[in-house]
Amino acid sequence: MRADGLDREEAEAKLEEIRTFIIKYDHILQLPYSVGTGTALLCGFIAVPMVFDWEIAVWFNQHYVTMDLPAPQDRETMLEVGAWTWNYMEPVIGTASFVLLALEVARTRMLNAGFRPYTFLVRETRAERVSKAYPRYEARLIIDYSMCLWKTYGGSR
Repeated sequence: MRADGLDREEAEAKLEEIRTFIIKYDHILQLPYSVGTGTALLCGFIAVPMVFDWEIAVWFNQHYVTMDLPAPQDRETMLEVGAWTWNYMEPVIGTASFVLLALEVARTRMLNAGFRPYTFLVRETRAERVSKAYPRYEARLIIDYSMCLWKTYGGSR
């Protein structure tokens, strides 16, 4: 308000202009989060039927695994189907679980060592971009506002 000599309504309009500028590219910056979340949800939902549903398990086996099918008496229940499919699903699911665990441990170690993963890079880059676009205003306030929007609204809300 002081920098531009604006009244409250005009200052709020200017703040909305700055907010719009800040979140302009958030849909692109959040793409890795969206892809990761979507992939995790998809894998979580399809894992259960791939392990326990006979029809899906047979289809998957025919196209990707080619193991011998169990005898009819060994596939009468979901648990028996799961016991058969676990022979080829366990290495995939186990490896994926271990990779995710290792990545989480690595991220925690990075944070403890002061390294900055993707989220920090995105937030800082975005804050610097808006600070340069509005040099007339105190940089620290503009940067803090940008950082606040990321934390509060998850980037683009």
